[in-house]
Amino acid sequence: MAHLVANQMMDFIKFDDNFAIARMLPPRDVVGRTIDQCRPRSRHKVNIVGIKPPGQPFHYAEPDTSIGAEDVIIVSGHVRDLERFADHSGRKR
Repeated sequence: MAHLVANQMMDFIKFDDNFAIARMLPPRDVVGRTIDQCRPRSRHKVNIVGIKPPGQPFHYAEPDTSIGAEDVIIVSGHVRDLERFADHSGRKR
């Protein structure tokens, strides 16, 4: 779990040995795009299930939901896939 602390994940809930949900800042390759455009499930094997723009509440991510650079996203998937997805950001928390 030490690797998870070093990357973009703010919160991390592990449900079993392989599956988790994480709260994180969006990786650069999804910023400015909709969920449908960035295709996180087919490209990264993760699902973006929720999004929180600054100063607004969380809401469910829809195919036409656009992701901003300062948004917080909720992502589900296998632990290794979540780590790889978070590492695409190139940012430091």
